[in-house]
Amino acid sequence: MDIDIKGKITNLEKETPAKDLRVEAWDSEGIHEQYVGFGITDDNGQFVIHFDEYYYRELFVYHQPSLYFKVYAGEELLLDTQNEIVWKPTDPDVEIEISVFIPPFFFTLTDRHVYLKIERIENYSPVNPQDKAAPPRMYKRDCMRNAGHEDGLIPEAEVEARSLTAIVYREYLDAGYLIPKTNKLINSSTPTSMSLSSAIAYPEPSSMCTHIPDSIFTSGIVIRSRIPFIPTDWNTE
Repeated sequence: MDIDIKGKITNLEKETPAKDLRVEAWDSEGIHEQYVGFGITDDNGQFVIHFDEYYYRELFVYHQPSLYFKVYAGEELLLDTQNEIVWKPTDPDVEIEISVFIPPFFFTLTDRHVYLKIERIENYSPVNPQDKAAPPRMYKRDCMRNAGHEDGLIPEAEVEARSLTAIVYREYLDAGYLIPKTNKLINSSTPTSMSLSSAIAYPEPSSMCTHIPDSIFTSGIVIRSRIPFIPTDWNTE
């Protein structure tokens, strides 16, 4: 038979329910070095520590337990009831009532699940990430008009040469990985003449990066080189 230890935690000072506290059950015999179960208080300060039948039998093969409780706010121990409040299997339905002093700086923590999936993007080209881009987006452009790009465009052959198979982490909003999260990594309101989410620098042998223009904003720079590379005077945000 499964066993549920039920209880309620109250704020000692305000006499109100204490939510989002972690309540751990410990064996008073000291046989187990770790807690044997835990529960989180809800909006009403109530918690449930559940033991299924097989787990309970494995825990207490040689003795009948006498459990006490530790109450935590985050990593901070608020109360240890070892010498006061205990639970025994001879009275399994008794509700545990505990009052604790909660520091004024305490704030509640809630769980947030992040769903990340590793995905493969075939034939990805950094200079043309989308075949069809909605205006005003324009890809395959070279605003510096480097050699071979005098018209400001990157030739199709070069776009193809830069293509690769990309491996990305994609974040989803659901556990079934059906609804991708499409939020921007960087807000477009950055007050600079150029915004980059990342950059990869390929320095030449014996070269040294001495300055990055103030007009470039970047959230991440990756340096790839087979030789020692010494960056100096980096003006990044």
